[in-house]
Amino acid sequence: MLKILFISPYFPYYNKGGGGTISFQRIKSLSKFAQIDLIFLANGEEFLKYKDEIKDFVKEFDYVKQKKFEIVKNVILYFSKKSLRESFAFSKNFLKILKEKISLNKYDFVWFNHERTYQYSLYIPSCKKIVDLHDVTSERHKKAFLKEKNPFLKLIHLYEFFRIKNVERKILKSAHGIIVTSKEEKRKLKNNKKVYELAFYPEIKIKKGENNEKNILFIGDMDYFPNKDALFYFMKKIFPHIKEKIKDVKLFIVGPSINKSIEKLSNEKDIFVKGFVPKIEEVYSKTNVLVVPLRIGTGIRVKIIEAMANGVPIVSTKIGCEGIKGIKDGVNIIVRDNPLEFAEAVERLLVDKKLAELISKGGYDLVKKYYSMENLTEIIKKICENKK
Repeated sequence: MLKILFISPYFPYYNKGGGGTISFQRIKSLSKFAQIDLIFLANGEEFLKYKDEIKDFVKEFDYVKQKKFEIVKNVILYFSKKSLRESFAFSKNFLKILKEKISLNKYDFVWFNHERTYQYSLYIPSCKKIVDLHDVTSERHKKAFLKEKNPFLKLIHLYEFFRIKNVERKILKSAHGIIVTSKEEKRKLKNNKKVYELAFYPEIKIKKGENNEKNILFIGDMDYFPNKDALFYFMKKIFPHIKEKIKDVKLFIVGPSINKSIEKLSNEKDIFVKGFVPKIEEVYSKTNVLVVPLRIGTGIRVKIIEAMANGVPIVSTKIGCEGIKGIKDGVNIIVRDNPLEFAEAVERLLVDKKLAELISKGGYDLVKKYYSMENLTEIIKKICENKK
């Protein structure tokens, strides 16, 4: 049996949004043919609620709690050397535990979750390395730089773009295998032979029953800037148009890392901020339309595949559904970039039951065709065996 050390910058579980969902799924699949030791950075103690969920899939479970002053110190010390993402993910205590594990165990592979953990590869010279990028993060900052109007934030995105681009080059040069979530991400890495496409594979649910509500769902980890940008864009440019036409519409905002600016959106009449919900299928069962008004982003949108698996029709921007196989506007999703047209598409799905059923069935069929869980473990096993 293979022995793998899995290094993550956060607790790899659903409470960390799309990235956490993908990471947890990777661990479950790896555990079917490998022994896994997990080490991660913990920001706070929220993960303690869910730690038992992951213990069935890992042999050893270690973490380091990160303190805010250490993060600030890292940013100051390493500003000229590391990206901010790397500075946020660096810890001397974490490094100490990592070195101990490497000295006491003989691992076949080290699995680096996201590019920002690859900085620890310097201390793991003998093990073969697989890097799960999820997406090409430098491209996300490039898009954000082009969209951002605030000069300071624009400068930050530019800084991150160059720093992360440099990290990605190092990964392409020295890692044994690299994983991204879509063909688009693979193309961004010049279709390098080391790069594998491995998407998100949901558990396909029984189709949801009909309900007479008019419930819109916005879902996402609010620590992820593109989600926060999309939410406030939706609230300012799109939702008012929907509310004007459909008086009894309700918007539910779901996801971890809800801050005060988002909490203030709730009025408990037609806008409800729910935060992280452990059993997301219960939310989908009451949802009539999922909205994905992303203007910035890379990788694959877990929420879209997950909603399709639960029979929920979706309205998205082109960027929002980028990278998903088989996407066809008007068949399995509705794609609109103009805010007024986006609002009109949501309105149609809320009032036209036949259209909603058509889009729902199209999305459900897409997931069954391209994102079956049956193939996931075999794909991961192939990646690992090819690197032996």
